[in-house]
Amino acid sequence: MIRLIIAVFTYLLGTINVNASSNGDPVKDKQNDKRPNVIIFFADDLGSGDVQCYNPVSKIKTPNIDKLASQGVRFTDAHTVGSLCAPSRFGLMTGRNPAIWTNYTDIESEAWNCLMMPEMFQQQGYATACIGKWHFGVLFEGKDGRWGAPSPVGKRFPAPADNWKLTAPTKSGPVDRGFDYFFGTPLQPGGGWHANMEGNTLLGNPKLKPNLPATKDFDNQKWMKVILGKTKEKIDELSAGDKPFFLYFPINSPHKPIIPDEEFIGKSGIGKYGDYCQQVDWCVGEVMEAIDKAGIAHNTILIFTSDNGSFYYPGSVNGNEDDEQELRGNKHRANSIYKKGKGQPEEGGHRVPYIVRWPGQIEAGTVNNTTISLGDHFATFAELTGYELKPEDAIDSWNILPIIKGEQPTENYSQRVFFHFNNNPRVDAVRMGQWKMIPACYYKEKKPNKGRKGKLSPEEKKKMRTFVPGQLYDLSQDPGELNNLWEQHPEIVERLSIELKKYKKRKHNASHIE
Repeated sequence: MIRLIIAVFTYLLGTINVNASSNGDPVKDKQNDKRPNVIIFFADDLGSGDVQCYNPVSKIKTPNIDKLASQGVRFTDAHTVGSLCAPSRFGLMTGRNPAIWTNYTDIESEAWNCLMMPEMFQQQGYATACIGKWHFGVLFEGKDGRWGAPSPVGKRFPAPADNWKLTAPTKSGPVDRGFDYFFGTPLQPGGGWHANMEGNTLLGNPKLKPNLPATKDFDNQKWMKVILGKTKEKIDELSAGDKPFFLYFPINSPHKPIIPDEEFIGKSGIGKYGDYCQQVDWCVGEVMEAIDKAGIAHNTILIFTSDNGSFYYPGSVNGNEDDEQELRGNKHRANSIYKKGKGQPEEGGHRVPYIVRWPGQIEAGTVNNTTISLGDHFATFAELTGYELKPEDAIDSWNILPIIKGEQPTENYSQRVFFHFNNNPRVDAVRMGQWKMIPACYYKEKKPNKGRKGKLSPEEKKKMRTFVPGQLYDLSQDPGELNNLWEQHPEIVERLSIELKKYKKRKHNASHIE
């Protein structure tokens, strides 16, 4: 009789899950596989100072992100592997640092000849979907038999432009990199690109306007709502299936162009940048609600983060006069106390907000000060799903699952060295423990007479380059990087310099780091 009672009780537990949703209501378990779903909400150029739970004096209201933090763990020392969009995404998807890159063409070369995180999820029986800004481009078929991609920097196809079949199936996009489903844009929406892709084919009747695909129905201002709608539909669809799922949701905000939807204009009271950030927060709330409605909150890991720091700070090489004027008025610090921002080796370039919610596994409302990298997702989810990493897989990724759950880092982890790829200046910052080193480098100023044709003269090029001496900071005492200790601690400089040289020397070594 006792065995019968136990059997019936076990059956009932497997049929109805009585765990609470994030709103505290009982939910019905729709998925047969009990492994957790994983959703990554990837903001674009959002600084830690934009979020109130990170920066209490932020002039931007972020109630939904703050609520998410109250339900999970908030990391204060999380970093992207690079301080720009494409390098950051590369590290997230591959578990490899882009510190070895020399230019953007590397993202289409040997660096991609490795397992991708969504491919790992697929191999472990997960359904996978990517909705939003892919940013790595895709390869288009040419009428002459070539395959080519528009440059993410030059924003044009290889000549001749009319060679490329815009409506033919593409390759090397998200559905070829491990995603069962993709909807979004291969490059930055609005940065010359004005056409959606579903699967591996552009939708509508795209034309080159002037150098990149565009369709008449593409509205960049409303695009965040479009990809949000697709994401909510996909959450509902995947949660009704038998498989656990991995959903990657890289949005386009508050990246330029700063174009908040009409209903958000004026909401922040500090200008369009603040309005756009508040639209991001609203979007987070919509995703949380969709998860609750689908009845999967109890078994879903929801991660909110950003691809790099914000471009929105005084003197930003990515800013313009409109930004400067707005900043003079609102004095908002998008990167909080951290120095500089997007594209830069200082903390403001790659220290980002990072929040994880996993009910029952993570203590709600906790704060973790451990240094982590967004490149750690690969090894972490490999551990979570039971995938055994091969020596060539995710060579720079560490399993931080115990740290996310609240355990103290091991002594081995505490000796870890981090590398941060930066574009301007092109230098790799090095972090180990409390110490942060930025080697001597050249900072590239904005191009004079922007928009003119022709090459710069040697004199003009020289004027654009500003030498920056080597920098060393003790972040435990000086997180704002105000006191350069380069001369006072030559032994630390030498040690970190050796680590950087060793890393670059082994850049093609596939030995996995434990």
